[in-house]
Amino acid sequence: ATPLSQPSPSSDFGYGVPNALALVQLPKLTQSATISSSKNPIIANGIDESVVTIKVTDSNGAPQSNIPVTVRLNGEGNLINHQLTNNLGVGNTDSSGRVTVQVGSVVSGVKNLVVESSTGAFSNNPTFALSFQQPRSANYNMTWVKQSPYLVLTPGQSADLWVDVKNTGNVAWTSSINQTTANVKLGTDHNLDRTSIFQDGIWLDSNRVTLMSPNYVRPGEIARFNFKIKAPDVAGTFKEYFRPVAEYVSWFNDLGIYWEVNVSGSNDSDFVILSPNAYDATLVSQTADLTLALGESKTISVRFKNTGAASWSASGDASHHGQVKLGTAGPNDRTSLVYNASWESKNRVSNTFLTILPGNEFVLTFTITAPQQVGSYQESFRLVSEYVAWFGPTVTWKINVVAS
Repeated sequence: ATPLSQPSPSSDFGYGVPNALALVQLPKLTQSATISSSKNPIIANGIDESVVTIKVTDSNGAPQSNIPVTVRLNGEGNLINHQLTNNLGVGNTDSSGRVTVQVGSVVSGVKNLVVESSTGAFSNNPTFALSFQQPRSANYNMTWVKQSPYLVLTPGQSADLWVDVKNTGNVAWTSSINQTTANVKLGTDHNLDRTSIFQDGIWLDSNRVTLMSPNYVRPGEIARFNFKIKAPDVAGTFKEYFRPVAEYVSWFNDLGIYWEVNVSGSNDSDFVILSPNAYDATLVSQTADLTLALGESKTISVRFKNTGAASWSASGDASHHGQVKLGTAGPNDRTSLVYNASWESKNRVSNTFLTILPGNEFVLTFTITAPQQVGSYQESFRLVSEYVAWFGPTVTWKINVVAS
């Protein structure tokens, strides 16, 4: 107030005129936050965590209650109050101006924890550096719990599959579309990273099926992988193997998780699959090694079994891609010394003549001609799906060429 002259009697008080300008020019109280941590560094195993305390006061140091607080943490694989996130509202301050939050991670590194409030920025821009250290021995172990049953499908049909596994290791599992390191996914197995002929259009990749649910699984808890497969356009009985992986860290222990899928019903036996991993073969038998005179011709044969997912096409597609033939090997496409004019070319013996379905056997009989020089030769051959893949075992004959 603006004082006036002293009133009479002198015992009176409260004299003066209110000063509105002075009232609006009073110093404005600001809010600031301080951060403390119960431990630092923290083991980046998703289990170890630090209790972070945030205290909010005004510019006079008085605690500020009921202030909504949000924390942000940069980097990947972060856990705030047991949620896989980088940004979380953690509640309002109590009567002492405090709120606490639990922080952990599965990815190592120094990460900055930033504190914010929806009521306005804190005057001191509070930031706290937390150090997450790599575990000395991260163990991504699991046990099988249960899975969906085996399937009978028609060619091209889709179906849902799922498997439950229990975390029996010493680190937590996290799974997020935005995470790179230690991101737990279901991948193809037998062989690892195999391109599956059962991949569905919504898979993460040709060899990465899906993320897990829930997205944070501690030791002793159960994760589920739920996904779709799509049957190939060929009939046959298949075993499709899968295994979880923590990306760029470790594959889980191999439990041999697989589904037997019987693809039957109407199908186009001339359908040509152009996926290299769909082709495989085993050697059933072959004729014995032989001795020939100079320039002599003789017939030999070999029997293969189609153990892949694709039918072996004798003609391939319109561009002859996928046409299965017996070619020279060791190295592949080598001009053979025992070439015979009945061959398709000097490095291709013949195609299969017929379409060979998965599970069936195929015998190829062909003629070789001894070179015009005495000596011991070794000739090798292998199956090839043209412009797709060489596959199956290499078949070798020892040929002894003698003078007439």
